[in-house]
Amino acid sequence: MSTCARDYLFAISLLVALPLFAGASIAYSQTFQSAGFFVVVDATQKKVGDVISLARSDDLSIPIVAFQLENYPPFALQVFRDRLVGNGSMNALYFPSGDCSGTPFVLLDTLTRLQNRLMLPVAVAAPGSTVYAADPLAIAQPVVKNSALILEETAYDSEPPLCIASDNQVSIMVPLVPILSLDLLFIPPFSLQVAAYDIDSFNQFILDLRADLDHHSHVYLTGKGEGHNNTEAVTGPPVFP
Repeated sequence: MSTCARDYLFAISLLVALPLFAGASIAYSQTFQSAGFFVVVDATQKKVGDVISLARSDDLSIPIVAFQLENYPPFALQVFRDRLVGNGSMNALYFPSGDCSGTPFVLLDTLTRLQNRLMLPVAVAAPGSTVYAADPLAIAQPVVKNSALILEETAYDSEPPLCIASDNQVSIMVPLVPILSLDLLFIPPFSLQVAAYDIDSFNQFILDLRADLDHHSHVYLTGKGEGHNNTEAVTGPPVFP
């Protein structure tokens, strides 16, 4: 199937499906409106990202947005009104210092457990809201855990990460590197907006695809390209049942 035909059939399937979803709210139109898709925006109405899922909490009220940086796999962040937090893959960061300052480390066991994940494991920590990921060039090394930044509890409340004294034991860990400063990109508070589709534009898109398909053809040789078989012909227009 040609690209043009495939795009046309895909667009037609969406055109059929969208009214079905939208029609689900007809009986409750006075009190309920189908929301469609959501996007997260910051205080300046700048788009943070599309909501791809909801975090696994008791009330499913924590949106998740995805990011893509050059040279890194995509990663997801949870969105609260006042901040963005990590994707829950790293529950704690460890530091050789006693006050959670300096280079953060993560346990090698944690990274090993997450090695088959398609999304990049990340954490959000100081300074400000900085996204950290494991240094891809670093070698695991023994590090004394003098302090720990606990992230596990922060995924379901509005409190900042908690720095506590650690066990002062040596563990094999990998250093993290900052890959993105969220403070340079977005300004809280964050909010949700409905990303409504434009049905008129979508209909025009389908009509344009149909016009392309109606005039779609291929040039071919009637034989092996030798003698009287060396003749070019053009296929006729598509035929619909």
